[in-house]
Amino acid sequence: MRNKNIVKMTQIAMLVALVVVLQTVGTFVKVGAFNLSLVLIPIVIGGYLFGPKTGALLGAAFGVMALIYSISGSDAGGFMMWQANWWLTAIVCLVKGTAAGWVSGLISATLTKKEKPFLGILLASMAAPVVNTGIFLAFLTTCYKNTLISWAAGSGYGNSASELATYILMSIVLVNFAFEFITTVVLSPATKRIIGAIQKTQR
Repeated sequence: MRNKNIVKMTQIAMLVALVVVLQTVGTFVKVGAFNLSLVLIPIVIGGYLFGPKTGALLGAAFGVMALIYSISGSDAGGFMMWQANWWLTAIVCLVKGTAAGWVSGLISATLTKKEKPFLGILLASMAAPVVNTGIFLAFLTTCYKNTLISWAAGSGYGNSASELATYILMSIVLVNFAFEFITTVVLSPATKRIIGAIQKTQR
C-alpha cells in the first residue's frame, strides 16, 4: 500500500511538472493577446487517473502559473487584466483552472465507475476547455469591459456590442478555444491509451 501511495504521489508530481512545462512553452506561442497551450491535457489525464481532487490540484497549478505569467507580463492579455484589477485576476486564474480540472475529473470518475472509460475521457476532454474558457469569458464580459474594448481596438474592432461579440468569436472562440478544444479532445484519449498500455506491461 505504501509503495502504491509513493508511486501515485510521484505520478502526480510528474503531471504537475508537465503542467508547468506546457504552460511555460505556451507563453511563446501567441495569437494576438492570447497564449496557445496544451496544458489542459495533463490536467484531464490526472483527473482521469486519480479523480476530481487531483484534477482540481493540477488545474490549480495551471492557475498559479497563469497568474505568475500575468503578473510578469509574459502573458500580455493577463498582464492587462492584472493592471485593471489585480485581485480579481488572481481569482479568475485560480478558479477557471481549478474548476476545469475538477469537472473533467468528476466526469471521468463517474463514467469509469459505469464501465465507460473511453466515453469518460472523451467527455472530460471536452469539458475542460469549455469550463476553462467559459469561466474566463464570463469574467471578461462582466468585469473587464474596458480591457475587452482595448483588446478589440487593437485588432481593429469597435466598442459596440456587436463588434465586441464578433471579436470574442473570431479571436477567442475560433482561435484560442478551438485550439485547446481540438488538441485536448484528440490527444487526451490517445495519451490515456498509451498510459494504459504502459500500466499493463508493469503488472
